[in-house]
Amino acid sequence: MAVNVDNFVKRETYALVAGTAEVASQGPNWRISLYGTWAIGDTVDLSLIYNEVPYQVCGRDLRGTAPLYVMSYKDQVFLCVSNRLYTSGIQEPTGFENRYAGYGYIRVSGQKGESLQATAAAVYAGKVAVFSRNVIQLWNTSGDPAAWTLVQTLINTGTCSPKSVVSYGELDVFYLSDAGLRSIRAREFTDLVNVKDVGTPIDDELKTLLLGMSEVDKGLTFGIYSIKDGRYWLCFPSGVIYAFSYFPGSKVSAWTKYNLAYEGATRLAEGAVSVSGDLKMFWVYPAYRILASFPGTHYYDTATIVIPFFDAKTPGTRKQFRAIDIAGQGTWALSVGDDVANVATLVSIGNVTLSTFKYQRIPIGVIGTHMTLKLVHATDTAAVISSIIVHWDPYDSR
Repeated sequence: MAVNVDNFVKRETYALVAGTAEVASQGPNWRISLYGTWAIGDTVDLSLIYNEVPYQVCGRDLRGTAPLYVMSYKDQVFLCVSNRLYTSGIQEPTGFENRYAGYGYIRVSGQKGESLQATAAAVYAGKVAVFSRNVIQLWNTSGDPAAWTLVQTLINTGTCSPKSVVSYGELDVFYLSDAGLRSIRAREFTDLVNVKDVGTPIDDELKTLLLGMSEVDKGLTFGIYSIKDGRYWLCFPSGVIYAFSYFPGSKVSAWTKYNLAYEGATRLAEGAVSVSGDLKMFWVYPAYRILASFPGTHYYDTATIVIPFFDAKTPGTRKQFRAIDIAGQGTWALSVGDDVANVATLVSIGNVTLSTFKYQRIPIGVIGTHMTLKLVHATDTAAVISSIIVHWDPYDSR
């Protein structure tokens, strides 16, 4: 294959709009002609040398690649490509060339002899966490990639879904692994595979769900951190969504499951659902509601909240549960149960309509050692359950 370079200076003029005077073009233009038979494996490299300084042209290292993950941090853009994490020039988001200060890469493979594919990255406690399928590396960063240092390697954990990787506040990162939903913080200090983690309560459900998913669908699963209410949302293409609520002041740490697989809905993308083949937007109500709204039609999912059996820290004492106070909004169908051996046996105590953050005492009249409460909201309006207070008295002692 031969290359002919026609080296000449070409000057042109062009007219600008709104009566602006014509301006002559500046600088040399290089015309490059490629001819001959192109063979498989042939490449063309262009080198630019100015004042005896060579410059890389058009991100040579990234030519023909498809990044799996992109993030920004400290005025740079990071790309996960093959077994490398690339960094752009500082304050140069498209500057993936040697002439930009800060451009370079770190190689994630070979740090401990393993062969890895960089699939995602996230900021964690001032460090950058680089993910592969079964390994997470924690790196201290620098403006010069050559000065990065590997701080810690977490083995036997990683992500099967790059889009699920989300920084949760400043001191944790949530991600979907083949074993379920995991957090870096739980693994960093123990490095035990079976440590109790944020996603442990829903492990069985997620493992069953993941076993029936293709690798393509795992790649389409995504996570969102809601700045408004501080919840992490894990969204699957099938329409199943898990939301994590954590309020340490109120000692609340709970998962809520939503299912958008209503009639006609097929796939869930980032911020949209497909209904009868048409892509429609959906809105997420952070207070336990998901509502899909279309012209003339409303599709909504039933919101169900189940309070685990409550024993007031006296499991051996029978108690008279007299009433409950609820702060919330919406109309809810309430049911109570007192049989720990038959958790599905509940007694309806009717519907109650709540005003936001206004307590409303509701008599329940349950006698037993334990009590459970179920609340169901099934209208197309927003619903909120802020807090529940149980009133009880000792009934007898055994």
